[in-house]
Amino acid sequence: MIYLSQNEGLTPQDAVKACFQAAFGAEHMLTDIEKARDYFNREFEACNFPAPLVTPLADDVCRINLYAWKILGLPKERLFDLFVESAKIKREKPVRDFEIYLNQVEADAGKYPFSLQEWRVYIINYKSKCEGSYEAVHHSEAYRQRFHPSYRVISGYIARIFVG
Repeated sequence: MIYLSQNEGLTPQDAVKACFQAAFGAEHMLTDIEKARDYFNREFEACNFPAPLVTPLADDVCRINLYAWKILGLPKERLFDLFVESAKIKREKPVRDFEIYLNQVEADAGKYPFSLQEWRVYIINYKSKCEGSYEAVHHSEAYRQRFHPSYRVISGYIARIFVG
């Protein structure tokens, strides 16, 4: 099951991003660990937008807000390590899960601040651009302006052990 915020500012693009992260995790962000660490450190220092520490995406995946982590005085190196360890977890059937999540969003489209029609148009365009292979997307500009997202995707199981 996918868990999406019903906040204003959520667009179909942001919903697809959440579905992708829930299904595939964050492995695509770690092709170069040192580059990822450098980007993480810069983002961690710059983040300043309050949000809950943990935001579930699915039963076994969540986002950890960098600013909340920083405010709690938790070591940034630990969060980066959790992120790396989470990315190593191989998902059993990520494509199937992604499609299930997309279908769930479509079925629940009335709950979100976009219409079923907006969702369907976005999905048709997204799938045509992917040409049979799903790709990660960025947050929409509207979402970035409103929420200043700054987080790392980690395993929900790891989060429960470390964060509680």
